[in-house]
Amino acid sequence: MMDFTVEEMNLMCIYNTESKEQLIQDIQNSLPYIYDHELKEITHRILDKLAPLSFSDYKEISFDFADDYYEEE
Repeated sequence: MMDFTVEEMNLMCIYNTESKEQLIQDIQNSLPYIYDHELKEITHRILDKLAPLSFSDYKEISFDFADDYYEEE
């Protein structure tokens, strides 16, 4: 299964994740409105990683917001 970064997971969480097809469509629909270069790169990486995933692999993804920036020291 494909590993997603924290940034990729958090970005996916703002979209409808009920199905892989819906998520891909929502992300593709947002691309024309993303002007930040880094955010656009992350978005393209997500699409590249989602495309080859099988239905069962997609269903194993836990779409939880990941907050790694405020870890206790």
